[in-house]
Amino acid sequence: PHPTKESAKSKLCKRGTPARCEPQSPDTPWVITLVYPILYQSVLFSAVLTVAYVLEEVLVGAWHEKTLGEVLPEIAGGPRGLATVVWVLFVALIPYFAYRETDRALGETRLRALLFNARPAA
Repeated sequence: PHPTKESAKSKLCKRGTPARCEPQSPDTPWVITLVYPILYQSVLFSAVLTVAYVLEEVLVGAWHEKTLGEVLPEIAGGPRGLATVVWVLFVALIPYFAYRETDRALGETRLRALLFNARPAA
């Protein structure tokens, strides 16, 4: 194996995608191969985006000289609104990660070839 490809794979494994690091046998269920990584990454990235959103609102509130106690209840319209934002982010990220994981499972160019009617690389 090429040393650059090995180091790239080790970098991928360190970025929080444990399903990619373990070798998959041919009889591994598709739920483990595709669904779990898709849901895991959607949950992880929706949490990261939610933290960034809350931090942004807190900083904007600080800029307008509001206290943390004044800003937190206003974020996304309260706790129900914030829960709705988190749910929408989670659901919106599923197709993105589904595409990425399916592309990875089929091979780098095969999914694009299937979607755009090109001949898949052999």
